[in-house]
Amino acid sequence: SRSRPSSGPEKKLSGMPVDPETDAEAVDDGPELKSGALLWTPIETQGDAPSARSGHTLTVIGDKAFVFGGVYRDPKPNNDVHMLRIPKKMPGVQQQPCEWSIVKISGDGPDPRYHHSATVAEDGVTIAIFGGSRTDTERFNDTWLLDTAKKTWTNVSKTNDDGEMQIIHTPRHASTPRPNGWITPRGGRNPPPSMVAEDLPSPRARHASTCIGNRMYVFGGVGGTGYAKKNFTDLFVLDLT
Repeated sequence: SRSRPSSGPEKKLSGMPVDPETDAEAVDDGPELKSGALLWTPIETQGDAPSARSGHTLTVIGDKAFVFGGVYRDPKPNNDVHMLRIPKKMPGVQQQPCEWSIVKISGDGPDPRYHHSATVAEDGVTIAIFGGSRTDTERFNDTWLLDTAKKTWTNVSKTNDDGEMQIIHTPRHASTPRPNGWITPRGGRNPPPSMVAEDLPSPRARHASTCIGNRMYVFGGVGGTGYAKKNFTDLFVLDLT
């Protein structure tokens, strides 16, 4: 083994011991994995794997991982769904390869896109997908729900006569009408009318989203018109119940 200088007052990195004479962390060149270390390993897969892409999402539900969207060198993104089945590792049993398959989803699905977001809803089977880009100048602010058990898409958005996106999903627990389903993230399950978001989130990509309970939070991202990109710092919440 060899030594490298310590990065500061913390005396252990990756569970490796510190040389008391040089105050440096020992680095093991051998194949043995030390306790507490993190190790990347390639995973053997088989089946119908997704094509090379970027800007996609990978969402894990139980022993399955779902890949949606993304784009390669061709400027046209895709909207296909692939599933990776991840077998459990059993002690003393050789690890079985993970298997890819193409998932056929019923009904119309989202337009092809990349740099969207995907997060698992509270029910543990639904993936909520929001926003993303079709091109460098065209972005989305629609919301889709993928039921991974029933293999169905649900569009909770629609376009009005003015070409503006609206939410057609109505929360069951809303005590006041919500024209678009989005609310401002300020305490309480049933917000007063003043907390209802007046506008939908602007079309955007490269944002972040996560579900807490029955609510999907969307933060930040890049939007704007055409090549005049705008960075967002706003926060929106959509009740998915």
